[in-house]
Amino acid sequence: MKIIIYITLLIGFISCNRQSCQVIDEQTCQDFRHHLDIIKGQYRHKATYVDDYRQSLSYISRVTGYWSNAAYSSTVGFREKRDYHEAMRHWEKWYRNNKCRLNRDYVDSVLNRKGQ
Repeated sequence: MKIIIYITLLIGFISCNRQSCQVIDEQTCQDFRHHLDIIKGQYRHKATYVDDYRQSLSYISRVTGYWSNAAYSSTVGFREKRDYHEAMRHWEKWYRNNKCRLNRDYVDSVLNRKGQ
């Protein structure tokens, strides 16, 4: 009997923690992942235009509110491996936690804020 109660509680706990979205804006999520892939590609030494890298870094940073230690002036990329991994962990966690509310209106409102 105790096993049935534990199983029931476990299933209830798992189902309450599972994040399912009513609606996902696939295009906006795809745009976010695309910008993240450009940053990852540059770190992995794939040919990347500096303007694309800078635009992706700005987009991801402004949308998530997390500004990394990445450089894009005379040098491009992260100076330290740990800075790259820390930024990726933060940005990917933000995406997992916010993909349900990530839509074009949200991105536009963030990107059009004055002072940024």
